[in-house]
Amino acid sequence: MEVTRMGSPLRTHHNPTFSNRGIQPEYVMSGSDQLYLNQYFAHTVDLLPASVRPIVWRMSTLPALYNATLAFSAARFAYSLGTPYLTQSKTLIRPNRHFFIQSLNYFSRAIQLLQQNSSQLDDIFATIVFLILFENVVGTVHSYYSHLQGLQTLTLCYHQALSATPYGQRLLRASLFTIAKGALFLGPLHSPRKGDIVPHDIDILAERICSHQEILFFKVVDAVNISFSLLLGEFSWCSSGKLQRVLQSISGNDNPHLSVSSASEAYEKLTSLRRRIDVLFAQSTPLYNAFAECTKHPAFHELEFNYTSDNITPITLSGHEEAMACAMYALTQVYCDRQLLQSLLDGATGQVNPTLNGWAKIILGIAKGCDPPRYLYEEMYNMNMCWILVLLCLRWPNPDILAYIAHTVLPCLKKTTPAKEDTAGALLLFEVVIEMLCSENARGRKVFAVHVVHEDPSDSTAFLLVNRSLHLAIHGYSIDGNFFSDYIPALH
Repeated sequence: MEVTRMGSPLRTHHNPTFSNRGIQPEYVMSGSDQLYLNQYFAHTVDLLPASVRPIVWRMSTLPALYNATLAFSAARFAYSLGTPYLTQSKTLIRPNRHFFIQSLNYFSRAIQLLQQNSSQLDDIFATIVFLILFENVVGTVHSYYSHLQGLQTLTLCYHQALSATPYGQRLLRASLFTIAKGALFLGPLHSPRKGDIVPHDIDILAERICSHQEILFFKVVDAVNISFSLLLGEFSWCSSGKLQRVLQSISGNDNPHLSVSSASEAYEKLTSLRRRIDVLFAQSTPLYNAFAECTKHPAFHELEFNYTSDNITPITLSGHEEAMACAMYALTQVYCDRQLLQSLLDGATGQVNPTLNGWAKIILGIAKGCDPPRYLYEEMYNMNMCWILVLLCLRWPNPDILAYIAHTVLPCLKKTTPAKEDTAGALLLFEVVIEMLCSENARGRKVFAVHVVHEDPSDSTAFLLVNRSLHLAIHGYSIDGNFFSDYIPALH
């Protein structure tokens, strides 16, 4: 199989099917194998981050990776061909039983092959990345967390060995991005380890092998986790039964794994992150030009604190990656702002300063100028914008912003089909979180942290897909300025 870059996505030459030339006898493909490989190369590969796509190039010589890729593709099939079923408030997806069972069979085979040959480092790393992709579709929180934790441990132990070969560097790049995305998806309460997403001893290597956008993503995830950790670490946790059991189930003890121990440590880390991100933009001409275009935009200089749809000016940049990077840059300015963090620590949830208001207008303007169907196959996939908006709302719990997202942004995103989400069920999950924020805001409760809990402690088999067991652990201030923690069902 010959694979090349044509624009953003990876595509095969002429025929998207996987050639069995050079494949070992134990790889002899069944009809099901061919079906899932065709599906993967014709459709699914385009939805993966740029760092993950190249690792399938050695599929013909890495047997566990071969089966893990089939498991992932079959899981996507099970989701996209699943059966809709109605709850009181939402239409959910029940994965297709036939394809789901086949995906589990491939998954089990990949695990067995890893156990049989634990010395093949390339196969181990590549397979775990694809098993995590599998977990994103039909896995459970426990297995998703376990694989993320395993991948992070292996990366810390073997990053020097991986960096010695070009393929190993691709694996390391994919692993770092997968870990960071998992940390953002699960939140700081689920963090596999304390500390930064990309530890200092790997940071220099990451800057050599990763793109500027990927490094920016790592830094943004770090900034979000440090900010949340500072806020959550300053308050005594609610001791009510159910939430306490959830926290204990997530962290393994009564206290969550938080990445900072004091406000001074948090401020120091956030200041360092913001400086490093400034350097990233200065080093990249496309990012610097896009940044300059955003900061020259009239929206950035507006002093009016008005976030209704008519008062948000669309910002359209030439490339979606640059637009996403500028939105992430603006979000970092929000999360690294010491004055804003201190106001939250003090229980003040009033207006923000004019500079941060400008960054908020940049994020909302980029979201308004973004056309998800047009940008679907770009390297920084469109669902990232959803979480940038959610994270903005956790610092700006403004009813106009929430209304704009609920009534303008969300309908636009729904024009894309669910099967084209980068993570199965991500769009529905975004909708659920936004509805919760709108509801809590209407009650006078300002939420500054949300952790998606995809299962009850008593239900260890609940899928990551949105279902009736989905709950949200939320933290914030009530209308009288008192801190609260709560654990609420996501579906009513």
